[in-house]
Amino acid sequence: MFFLVVYGVVPEEPYTVLKVTQDTNAADVISNALQKSGRTAETCREYVLIEEVARGWDAKEKDLPPTQRVLDPQEKPLQAQAQWKGEGKFILKRTGNDPSSRAWLSSISCRGGRGTGDDARDDDLHNWGEDENFLVCVHNVSPEIPYAILKVGIICLH
Repeated sequence: MFFLVVYGVVPEEPYTVLKVTQDTNAADVISNALQKSGRTAETCREYVLIEEVARGWDAKEKDLPPTQRVLDPQEKPLQAQAQWKGEGKFILKRTGNDPSSRAWLSSISCRGGRGTGDDARDDDLHNWGEDENFLVCVHNVSPEIPYAILKVGIICLH
């Protein structure tokens, strides 16, 4: 048995501690978190487990924004955590139906989303370059266009 800290489970608490094994996958964590919070397990499809990881341990890297990635439902959080190259945490997040929520979820899903065991995963998630992209949702573009989703690059100044 291991303990896994998950943020966003109970609104009144900063985090929730769940008991897991090495074989526990993200879907199991979501189900256990929802049960612990008093919500039914049948709403599991409405939630994702996100890892948010600092880009490194030194001060220069800690100032950069953390990476975020949605874990695949069959991915094992303890294996994902073992790959972290900086301080990290797991966050339970409800998937929304609004355009900005979908854009945000799409942007962090396309950054990783591969299961553990993929050697490219570490490079993709923890060593992004200066040409990193993210999605921005702009509402009320025009009467005919309720929203637009733009792909925008980040320029990091060191």
